[in-house]
Amino acid sequence: MKNLIFIITFALITFLLTKPIRTEDDKNKQTDEASKTVEEIDLNEVMAECNKSFTIQMSYVDALNKSGSFPDETDKTPKCYVRCMLINTGIMSNGGVLDPKRVPVIFASKHDGEVLVQDEVIASLCAERKEKCQCEKAYNFVKCFRTTEINYYEKETK
Repeated sequence: MKNLIFIITFALITFLLTKPIRTEDDKNKQTDEASKTVEEIDLNEVMAECNKSFTIQMSYVDALNKSGSFPDETDKTPKCYVRCMLINTGIMSNGGVLDPKRVPVIFASKHDGEVLVQDEVIASLCAERKEKCQCEKAYNFVKCFRTTEINYYEKETK
């Protein structure tokens, strides 16, 4: 019985990651929500604000975007920068609760304004974090999300 549940769960997750699930109504609703939220949140402004408290080099942000991780994972400052970004975009609460539904809305600009359902699925898979340190939790969430996202979109383009 446990094997059957595992197989069904695995198949469902695989299906969700490989097949965009979106009705026309969902797409319109998500696009409206994304437009409203993206207008309210200027990611460059949030980055600048977080960089005041947790100064990091842009090469760290570039590395995170390209590979899914920082060049030096022992440095806590960049991880706290990520926490600041997540809190200021509403993806993470001050108490450390992650909201995977916010991820595709906030980062829609990366996809020409389109809110991608698979980004929410990926974020949901990465959101169950056990780290006590919120900076570690935020970084490991983004690392999991970005690495999975990179692998997913590389497969899609092949």
